[in-house]
Parts: sequence; structure tokens; C-alpha cells
Amino acid sequence: MKRFTFYLAALMLSTFLLGTSNYAQEIIQSKKHVKVQKQIHKQKIVYTCPMDPEVQSDKPGKCPKCKMNLEKRL
Repeated sequence: MKRFTFYLAALMLSTFLLGTSNYAQEIIQSKKHVKVQKQIHKQKIVYTCPMDPEVQSDKPGKCPKCKMNLEKRL
């Protein structure tokens, strides 16, 4: 009977430890995901003219030199 109680306690403890470690990993992964999303959101979009790459803008529009549409720079 003592052996059964010992095995049952060991099983319960290992289940608890496994569950808490999985929960902790999920929390860490979700925090990393939020951090990556914030970094992507912070990245500045730059628009340039295909004919005059020195012309840059932070919003779409027309190139002042050749009047072509500005395109997103990759």
C-alpha cells in the first residue's frame, strides 16, 4: 500500500511539473510573438521613385522630378 501511495504521489508531482512547464513555455512564446509584432509595426515604410531612387518619402505620392508614382522600397 505504501508503494502504491508513493507511485501515485510521484505521478501527480510529475504531471504537475509537466503542466507548469508547458504553461510557462506558452507564456514565453506569446510574449515573443507580441514583441515581434511590435518590431514589425515600428519598421518605417519608405517609398521611392523607380526612376530616381534618391527621391524618398514616408508616404505614397508622385515623384517631384519625373511625376511617377512612388513605390514601397523592399
